[in-house]
Amino acid sequence: MKKILILTTTALLLATTIAWAAPKIEIALTAEVEIKSIVDGKEVITRVPAAEAKPGEIIYYTLTYHNSGDQTATEVKLNDPIPKDTQYITGSAFGTGAKITFSADGGETYQEATLVTFKITNADGTTSVKSASPDQYTDIRWTVDSIAAGSSGTVGFAAVVR
Repeated sequence: MKKILILTTTALLLATTIAWAAPKIEIALTAEVEIKSIVDGKEVITRVPAAEAKPGEIIYYTLTYHNSGDQTATEVKLNDPIPKDTQYITGSAFGTGAKITFSADGGETYQEATLVTFKITNADGTTSVKSASPDQYTDIRWTVDSIAAGSSGTVGFAAVVR
């Protein structure tokens, strides 16, 4: 009886350990603006949190991700809507090792930059598909193949305030 109890307890402990093993992705978003100052006669550019931004000002958005789980996360999709009243700056999206795709329909579909389209309803009720330009992008998605347990990375983009 004692051997069966020990084996059952050991099996339950292993099952519990296996059930808890999983990736856990945590994401932090920062929005910053650049401030220019003169230090020792040289211009220095630093980024500070964007409390307020004026039309024409550029905001730099950075998503920092971390896998705090104990297994590798695969095919991780990081979605970020482009804030209203801003316009994506062409070519500014970055993310080492990430596939970057864009949406022009509020995040319903994502495509590579040269293939982004959106649907419009014509006056007669029919729909047409139009190619989107970068100023029409509404969302960005980064797909990261794998994030090892304990690993971190960053992705981001820049947008100008309208």
